[in-house]
Amino acid sequence: MNISLQFLNTWMNNFKKNIINDHILLLVFRGFNHRNKTIDMQWIEEVLFANMNKEYYQLSNVDELNNINELQNHKGKKNLIVFGYSGINIDKIANTNFEILLYFNPLKYITKFKTLNNLLAFNNIKNPYIRLDIIKKKDPLEIITSKCIVKINNFIKVLFFPDINDQNYLLFQSINILKSNGNTSFYLNYLSTLENDILLLVRQRKLTARLAIAIYKVSTLRFYDNNTKIGTFFRKKLGCRSKTYKLPYKAYPQIVKIYDLDSI
Repeated sequence: MNISLQFLNTWMNNFKKNIINDHILLLVFRGFNHRNKTIDMQWIEEVLFANMNKEYYQLSNVDELNNINELQNHKGKKNLIVFGYSGINIDKIANTNFEILLYFNPLKYITKFKTLNNLLAFNNIKNPYIRLDIIKKKDPLEIITSKCIVKINNFIKVLFFPDINDQNYLLFQSINILKSNGNTSFYLNYLSTLENDILLLVRQRKLTARLAIAIYKVSTLRFYDNNTKIGTFFRKKLGCRSKTYKLPYKAYPQIVKIYDLDSI
């Protein structure tokens, strides 16, 4: 069983028993009213949470929070459930210390369901578009040293354009925040550049500075740390400085900064 699905099942079982979970449950959908970002919280409580004890949960609309850390006062006291629609601003989870169980269903409307169990039913055959992930801070070096092209690529994309059944859906906005130079080029070009950088990392052990920055930000959720701070982090962790390097593939720019992992 997928580890995230195990988390979801455990989370739901605890919730039904009024046991407080550590993880926030973040439910993200794309429905008929996703454009105006309205969520009928009263309907959710009266229908989906009809049999739940309100003393044991805190239900929130992600659009009404500046950051999920605003729920800190409820941590350990209530089960925390946050609803939202695709296209969430990345600021909502920036630098959060919460661990988040993400349930992303990009196709179904919330109002189709009559119970929370129906809403969260995970069936890859009837609905192959559901995505479960755990969002939490990690050591960037854990990703860099994984030596798995798919793992690194998915890790970077999962917050922004998760691959679900060979399709990409918008989850959080602001992928430009991962860029090292503030360039606003179309995201597909940027992702393609990172994919080439990942190949370079895994096959030749050369880590481009821009890939290092993207991995750092997704790993730490510290999206607003500047390049200098991130560069200092990697210099200390890797024990080497970045150096100028000409890429062996067509890219812009052709001359970039890299960390040569073969030298450490």
